[in-house]
Amino acid sequence: MGVIEHLISRKSDAAKGLATPESATCWICLDGKSDNHEPLVRACACRGEGGFCHLECIAHFAESRDKEHAAKGGVYECNVWTTCITCRQPYSGQFDADLAEVHWNMYRNKDPTQVQSFHNLRGALKHMGDALLDQLRLDEALKFCQRLYNLLKGQIVDNADGSSIIHWIEPVQIAQTCNTLGGCFLRLGKLDQAMSVFCDGLNYTVGRKEGAVLDSEIPGCEAVLLNNLAEVYVKRGEMSKAVPLRRQSYALREKVHGKNSYEYVNAAFSLGCVLLHDKNRAEGLDLIVESREIALRILGPLHPHVMKCDLLLEQLGAAVDCEVNPSPVGLGRCKPNWARIRGLKSRADLNRELVEVSSYLQDQGRYKTILRKDDGEEEILSIKPTNLILEAGVKVIIRGLLSAKDLNGKKGEVITFHRDISRYSVKLCDGSSKEIGVKPENAIAY
Repeated sequence: MGVIEHLISRKSDAAKGLATPESATCWICLDGKSDNHEPLVRACACRGEGGFCHLECIAHFAESRDKEHAAKGGVYECNVWTTCITCRQPYSGQFDADLAEVHWNMYRNKDPTQVQSFHNLRGALKHMGDALLDQLRLDEALKFCQRLYNLLKGQIVDNADGSSIIHWIEPVQIAQTCNTLGGCFLRLGKLDQAMSVFCDGLNYTVGRKEGAVLDSEIPGCEAVLLNNLAEVYVKRGEMSKAVPLRRQSYALREKVHGKNSYEYVNAAFSLGCVLLHDKNRAEGLDLIVESREIALRILGPLHPHVMKCDLLLEQLGAAVDCEVNPSPVGLGRCKPNWARIRGLKSRADLNRELVEVSSYLQDQGRYKTILRKDDGEEEILSIKPTNLILEAGVKVIIRGLLSAKDLNGKKGEVITFHRDISRYSVKLCDGSSKEIGVKPENAIAY
């Protein structure tokens, strides 16, 4: 049995497919059914009847693109495997994980001493590592990230005069791999290994920022490495060492991306949080407020970053009123938001399951949720608000009301959910303690 047939036979999320329009067809084979009776799936940002495809078709299409590129003597590119060529958005969820597995099995035995095979193998390793990271399968992801790191480091040849030559790849690609590998170590709590890898990555950025072909890529990667290295010190409680690293990262983001960018917004927030921990409260608060104001302007009031800033500032404001010296969280909610799944048709087995609401994806109109299974595994699910029942006590923001527009933007707390009318009772947090009834799509958790 081939890899694709194996994935179909085990009936993964990708193989089960989505609720598809009857007239939808695969954009590659132009048919609604495959030879393996594989259903149509869509894991990108396409809408309507666009973007549906068979896993088997997209895998063969990507492989043919690889061969065309190799025949022209070009360097291997992985985008066809990871990105929809119609909407230009990365694939996500179980479909991306299944496609990564096909990708890896197709190229895993390639000879890394041949240039095209090397790039094929590099792309497959990176795809598999990234897909596993997205699913929070950290131990498995670590193995692929380490193998990719070793593959790239093998292209470095040291000269007798102490200099070195890097074949087939750019230094920034090693630095980016160090970021990913170090991030795995960091999330697994292996701080010494994380620090070593982040420091190694910085060796491939320092002094290379003026390269003719590297515009913002190298300093952008350096900013991420500095921020991640600072996070190691934060976890060790060494704030005095974390602050200068975050300052360097913040300065690079401002220089390369400008203030009206998501990169700057995150850098300002990260620096602000570590300054709060380092007892530099005034400057830290100023940066968090600035981060929120820019995010509000460029991303909108329902973006998770704006909500994260609001919650932190609310916590800090309450602490000031009570004259209590807080220990700022800086990373979002103090406790998880919980919800139960309901009304799913494609995954009816998940109905009534309890999930953690991670964030609201405004562009998709869905929640990103985490299902924690009995065996310790975690599954990331993208679910519409109408298919979740938020638990009592969850904080929400009101949006999209037409008959009471003055309530849009106000915050509240879920009291209960009335199944017979599909409405939440929400108590407003504006001092009035007023309770209102709203539909799930009009009360977004934050």
